[in-house]
Amino acid sequence: MPDLGSSVFAIGYPIKGSTENEIKITSGTIIAKTGFDGKMSTYQISTHLNLGNNGGPIFNNRGEIVGIVYSKLDWSEKVSYCIKTTFLCNIIESFSIPQSIITKSNFANLTFPEQVDSVKDFIYIIEVQY
Repeated sequence: MPDLGSSVFAIGYPIKGSTENEIKITSGTIIAKTGFDGKMSTYQISTHLNLGNNGGPIFNNRGEIVGIVYSKLDWSEKVSYCIKTTFLCNIIESFSIPQSIITKSNFANLTFPEQVDSVKDFIYIIEVQY
């Protein structure tokens, strides 16, 4: 579990269409260990995010996923929220389906650009028409 002030980064496809669908990285910090209205299942982060980041991973500096982006404040440029992976793992474990969750990261010895290069092929755009 990351500490308050820990560095984090998001990787995704914000503002799809205006930037040739190029993957983008944005960094920030964990600014609160609870989310909107004190939700214990979320972190508040100072990472500038856009719609294309929703559902995407938030990584720590060891390349471990610490959260999944779910919201941002419209009136604030750098206040966003992510669901804690510890909370998500508890939900997954509550299902009676056998799960195989990787809990160790091999990214700790990689440079930041190497970490990004290692994960970028696993980040996708999912579009829904309604």
